[in-house]
Amino acid sequence: MWWGHALIALYAQMGVNRRRNEMTDKRILVNDFSKFAWENSGADHYSSLPEPEDLKKSLLIDFSHGNFDFELLCSACTVRTLSCAETGKTIDWIHCKGIPRAQVQAAAPNPTTTMLFPCDYVTRACPGPPFSIGEKKATVDIAVFAPSKNYPEHKLPQFEIHRALTTCRGLVVADPPSGRMYKDFVGTISKEFEAALDEIKAIHNFDFGPEFEVAICKTLRRVLPQKFGVCRGFVVNARGDAQGDDIVIFDRMRFPTIRGIDYADYSRKEQVPIEAVYASIEAKHTLNIEGDDGSSLAKAVRQVSWAKLLCVQRRDVPHANVGHNITIVENNITIGENVAAESPPGWPSLRNPIYGAIFARQVRSKPGGQLLEDAASIEKALLDASIRCEIPPDLIVAGRNTLLIPALPTERNGESHTPSPFFLHGQSHMNPVTVDGIAFGAGLAFLLWALDWIELGDMPWPQILRNAMPPNPPQANKS
Repeated sequence: MWWGHALIALYAQMGVNRRRNEMTDKRILVNDFSKFAWENSGADHYSSLPEPEDLKKSLLIDFSHGNFDFELLCSACTVRTLSCAETGKTIDWIHCKGIPRAQVQAAAPNPTTTMLFPCDYVTRACPGPPFSIGEKKATVDIAVFAPSKNYPEHKLPQFEIHRALTTCRGLVVADPPSGRMYKDFVGTISKEFEAALDEIKAIHNFDFGPEFEVAICKTLRRVLPQKFGVCRGFVVNARGDAQGDDIVIFDRMRFPTIRGIDYADYSRKEQVPIEAVYASIEAKHTLNIEGDDGSSLAKAVRQVSWAKLLCVQRRDVPHANVGHNITIVENNITIGENVAAESPPGWPSLRNPIYGAIFARQVRSKPGGQLLEDAASIEKALLDASIRCEIPPDLIVAGRNTLLIPALPTERNGESHTPSPFFLHGQSHMNPVTVDGIAFGAGLAFLLWALDWIELGDMPWPQILRNAMPPNPPQANKS
């Protein structure tokens, strides 16, 4: 295997520190496999194994075997469930091709060794630098570390091994062999969404009154986890300024609504403190792309923009304040206070942005005009619309087949990607996407993606109490 200059430069900068237990003087770090006597009893038992899976990024993995410690840089790795030749017991193994990190050389061939050792011996696993393969050879011999030693005191949980492997394979989650993921979650949720609307439409006329908003609320309630509250109404700041006037998704486990209406009563409008708001949604049964009437795209965009602007007044939640304060320096994790954290590329700089969306069941170019059924016509009409606002929505669902989602340009000319569900001011543009009848399901998946990421801050309870209670009376003079 050939390790390029870039890999060596990255490896040198990483300055990997070695993990030891309290018995440091009794630990032996194996930096040269040629000087290590393998305990290869039963190696023939594993000779028919397929090759371990090649990685797109190297895997740094440490494991212990008795008093010996190994620090590897792997180019291929698979977790296998196999019976042990010595004991006959079935356990999980690491099957990998690797080299001691101390032996990696620049501008020189670096041959790897194929190894098999129990997952329970692993003490560390994390993604390493990229690499390239100069010559690929089939395994001839395999170094087997039998499960004959005590487990290390700080063995790594197996889910952490799988997480590191997933990253090194260049995946977020494993791709299904065929079809849509999770048994067509997006398609199924889209069908359920439309079926729920059809069921409610049989009773109510969506073209009059708030019935379509109520229908959307009931449908969202079926889909969203219980921690999320759904209501019709406004987002409100401490002064009583209100914006939105449609559907609000809020944290119902930690925050109250102001009017205290029954959560299942969608006929009345609520008021939700800005600190509690996850998302503001404009629901339109029929969206008019032109004009400025109550069903127009312009009004829907303004409503979302005003709700988002009002929520900007709430206290920021920076990345460092979410969960434990964790710093990763040279692949060692340090837990402490005052951690400086940055947002991932393509994500908001804060963890508590409000998500804004417009859901429209059908679209027409202007009031009274014909409904637009063709996705290409809807895309063209949306792109031709000239709508100005302070903060655009993060998502527009325009009928069964069309989405407008935020996108960022890539290094390739003319191409874009969507690293997050959020529109970033000054960076993103809204990109039309045609889907085959699953726009509602895809839109709900974008909404769930955003809700899963948002971390809300606290209500200003001390200020609320100080404002509500009378000032402390002056103390009587005891003299």
